[in-house]
Amino acid sequence: MKNLLFVFLIITTFAMKPMQAQLSVRDSIVSSWMFSVKMGGYIPAADLKDRYGNCFMVGLDIDKKTRSNWFFGIDGSFFSGKKVNNLAEIFGDIITDQGLFIGLNGELAGVEFFQRGFYAGGHIGKLIPVFGPNPNSGILIKIGGGYLQNQIHIRKPSVQVPQIEGEYAKGYDRLHSGFALRQQLSYMYSSNVKTINFMLGFEFIEGFTKNQRAFNYDTKVADLSQKLDVYIGIHATWFLPIYDKNQQKFFYD
Repeated sequence: MKNLLFVFLIITTFAMKPMQAQLSVRDSIVSSWMFSVKMGGYIPAADLKDRYGNCFMVGLDIDKKTRSNWFFGIDGSFFSGKKVNNLAEIFGDIITDQGLFIGLNGELAGVEFFQRGFYAGGHIGKLIPVFGPNPNSGILIKIGGGYLQNQIHIRKPSVQVPQIEGEYAKGYDRLHSGFALRQQLSYMYSSNVKTINFMLGFEFIEGFTKNQRAFNYDTKVADLSQKLDVYIGIHATWFLPIYDKNQQKFFYD
């Protein structure tokens, strides 16, 4: 009996190996590491729209996708916008009637202002397989939390403008940061061809931020109020899945 049991175990072990090796993304849910590059357009809401206009986003996600279509990962996004609201109010005391700054040598200097910000955090997600070429495609829902920061970026010409340089710039840049929540709803297309993979969807970020500067020069007081900074946007993402050796072996079968 012992010999028969031993033979049975050997046969079972070798019989299972081909089954495991032939796991394919075409007909099975597979695990992988996913590296995603994304970009999108966002509109501000809540308190954020009082300070900025629409902005552009580029970002990176790194995920571990499991055999049960769960996602665990980290993500980061960089925001850049061309519209900053209320510039005349913020810099009114140090600009001319034409909206220009007077440089160190008395020269007039045209200064540009932009929105800059970033989000970094972690997330968890779940893929619901529908409308795709395989069970690794479908509706992807992600939720997460992290750190959000945004501020006014001041771009100066070659003319020196000491009133908005160095420590003085901090009195005007409206640097806000704090804890944030992130939600993402996307359609994920995971192709049977390894490099054709993408996501299209919506994203929402709600930041509970505070002004990180001790004093605003234009208002002459400290801004101690809690802000709700909300980004609402659409994104397009390309991702590269890295499968284990057994799954890669049969990827193109």
